[in-house]
Amino acid sequence: MIFRSVSRFHIVLLWILIIGCYGSVQLNNGVEFYRNQMPTNLNHPALQWNHKMKNPIKGLITVNDSLALVWTHRSGVMILNLNNGKNEGSSWTPPMGGHITDLTVSKDGKLFAYVSMKNRMIGVYDIRKGKHIWKKNAHNLIKNKPLILSDSIMVVGLRSGIKLFNLN
Repeated sequence: MIFRSVSRFHIVLLWILIIGCYGSVQLNNGVEFYRNQMPTNLNHPALQWNHKMKNPIKGLITVNDSLALVWTHRSGVMILNLNNGKNEGSSWTPPMGGHITDLTVSKDGKLFAYVSMKNRMIGVYDIRKGKHIWKKNAHNLIKNKPLILSDSIMVVGLRSGIKLFNLN
């Protein structure tokens, strides 16, 4: 008898908890909405700079505290000065209409490694010198960022496994 009472009590308690969790949201009567009224405490930040792009941006990665690597939807890559919004140096587009799927900047900001699933290619580019260090065909790439370990090793994921490359 006591066991049934305790069991029923637990079932009722569990039911109350479940109903309480899935309750409804209801606005109290008497609450009014004030249309076209601006909040009284707005902090208006001032725009520092604006940089218009010809092509939509696909990604933005910091190189250091004042530079960012920007790559566009059409895979053009450039370095943007975050202090003034201007290009630093020239922009680069992969050869043969390459399409960059993803890229990673090394910790020292000198290199970036990229993956192009469309062209089945991986490569490393020297940002300071403005030239390719190497590029290589790679089949069965997965949509993933290349990893740069200790600024000298690049790791790329494939459907069949993982490959490691020396960046230099």
